Amino acid sequence: MKKRVPLFIAFLLVSMTTSAQTITLRAAINKAGLQRALSQRMAKDYLLIGAGIRIEEAKADMDEVTSIFNENLHDLTLFAKAQDLKDALRMEESIWAKFRQVVTDTPDISQATTIIKNSNDLLTISEIVVQKLQANNNNRGAKLTNECGRQRMYLQRIAMLYTAKYWEVPYTNLNKELSESIEGFENGINILLATSENTMEIKELLKFQKSEWDFLKKSFDNLNNLKPASVFSSTALMAKDFNKITTLYEGVAIN
Repeated sequence: MKKRVPLFIAFLLVSMTTSAQTITLRAAINKAGLQRALSQRMAKDYLLIGAGIRIEEAKADMDEVTSIFNENLHDLTLFAKAQDLKDALRMEESIWAKFRQVVTDTPDISQATTIIKNSNDLLTISEIVVQKLQANNNNRGAKLTNECGRQRMYLQRIAMLYTAKYWEVPYTNLNKELSESIEGFENGINILLATSENTMEIKELLKFQKSEWDFLKKSFDNLNNLKPASVFSSTALMAKDFNKITTLYEGVAIN
């Protein structure tokens, strides 16, 4: 006699299987692009906890982000069809397993440089995954989804490196990479603002983000008077708004 699978279990299994299959390519690019930002956000949380800044908030954020990263990696793995994409995701999973073990440990300044370097590795492989996805749909809409999504990464990376500077982490390339990230964000938002395909809603959101950025930039003019809590709050709010804008780009009809 065949055993019958309870209806709610069958529904759950179908839902889990179809959720990743039904996402669009632009949505997959959004998820893969978010992994870049999450790699920097976890390193930022580690440094915030170690530096004694917003400790409970950073701990809660770490728990949330590790869960989101896992979920996105799972969805992307189910979505992947091309062998080179599958290989890249397996590499991302391997680097993630190594990074997760150290980034969720009790913060120690002697390990902070390793955390930053490992987050760089996770960022690099996450970018490779995005590029492989975009290669399958190299149109204007996919490019804009990717470009806007990258802004989230820059914001989290700026906050992470800024916190590392405050904690006096002996990371050799800290100042150089912080400057590069600031420049990268500035260039990116200017590119998006000049995009002719922007909807009115996207235009208004980008204009607001530019005004927020112009205010935030003043924090980087005097690196002898560091205010990590303020930078943390501002970049977190801006990254949240860029999540919304990136999702809006998913729905813009651009070939």
